[in-house]
Amino acid sequence: MAQDYDVVLKLLFRSKSSQAVQEIAGGAVKRWLDKELPAIRNTRADLIAETIGGEIVHLEFMSENQKFFELRMAGYYVEIYQAWGRHPRQALVYVGRPKLRMGGHFKSPTLTFRFRVVDLRELNGERFLDSRSVVDQILALLMRLKHRREAIRRILATITTLDPRAREEALSQLVVICGLRGIETEAEEEIKKVPVLNSLLEHKVLGREFKKGLEQGLEQGLEQGLEQGLEQGLEQGLEQGLEQGRNEGEAKLLRRQLEHRFKKLPKWVAVKLATATSAQIEEWGERLLEEKSLGAIFGKD
Repeated sequence: MAQDYDVVLKLLFRSKSSQAVQEIAGGAVKRWLDKELPAIRNTRADLIAETIGGEIVHLEFMSENQKFFELRMAGYYVEIYQAWGRHPRQALVYVGRPKLRMGGHFKSPTLTFRFRVVDLRELNGERFLDSRSVVDQILALLMRLKHRREAIRRILATITTLDPRAREEALSQLVVICGLRGIETEAEEEIKKVPVLNSLLEHKVLGREFKKGLEQGLEQGLEQGLEQGLEQGLEQGLEQGLEQGRNEGEAKLLRRQLEHRFKKLPKWVAVKLATATSAQIEEWGERLLEEKSLGAIFGKD
């Protein structure tokens, strides 16, 4: 799926208090697991969790239809089983606007494979708007709603009750998620009507800059991948280049958030960001929401 939405979706779905996440995952999540799968190719599943009941759940987000996606899910199934020794319960979570054409099964003369397909547009978003969790309310924008603009107003009312740090984070997530439904303009118009939020609208860590940073990283990664592909094989070069571009885009976003809170950053932070994996950046981003010092965020004594 488009990488500019990928990070925000993962952050939203990692909320343990979200009713929507529990419903889609098929149960309450006990912990989220390492998504780097030990395979010959560097396979990246979107989210893998262990439920309170001990089941392994794999969620894969897509914003567009992809050919042979069913085979890709079968590959994840095998590698997840090899990594944790348990059969995963899998779900495709479709967040796109085009009509969903991907099925939840694959059948050949020698293999039958199935997984759950959740088209968020078919879920009733009204009941999640009534949730106390701002995560549920934001995810409701991807679901079936009678009046999206009114839903945005209700979400903004909830966001204003949060502490400043959580408020800024939720607002940035709202702007990005609105992009999946093409309602960024409506969101910005409503934000401008709320004085406490209007000052954050054009802030450098909000959705517009967030997407810009990831797009720049992916573009740079694609160029590097093409060059490397000429020498080592086009497919391998593109994969490595896009992976590096994604890491650079995520690192750029995290750096902006850190600079906003801590102002000037020490050199050791820049070194860590420059050499970090996507999993490390995601973990630091989650700590940024809870910890109060750079040392605590990066695990540095």
